[in-house]
Amino acid sequence: MIAASLAACGGSDVPVPVAAGDTPSFTRHIAPLFDEHCADCHGGFGAVEGGWDATAYRSVLESGESGPAVVIGDPAASLVVRVMAGDGAVMPPKGRLSEDAVGLVEDWIRSGAPEQ
Repeated sequence: MIAASLAACGGSDVPVPVAAGDTPSFTRHIAPLFDEHCADCHGGFGAVEGGWDATAYRSVLESGESGPAVVIGDPAASLVVRVMAGDGAVMPPKGRLSEDAVGLVEDWIRSGAPEQ
């Protein structure tokens, strides 16, 4: 809900906020975030650094040199959340994502990482 408020004011990097009571989905909420902040290095134009491809639902869930980047239902165990939160290498390298953006990814994973 905070993400929705900040995005409306232009104070967030969440491309599509989640409406109150809705569950975030990959297609509507996560893909635009990953396209904007991750795809240049992780899938854009053939680059797949770290073996993680951020450009498609199935590849987001299953790819990665260190194993799958998403552990459905467990954001704390998901590498994608840990690196976005600054645990080890900070991603994206252009600058850390907002707490709203990281929270959106955490909520999506916690809710079962739905595609639609």
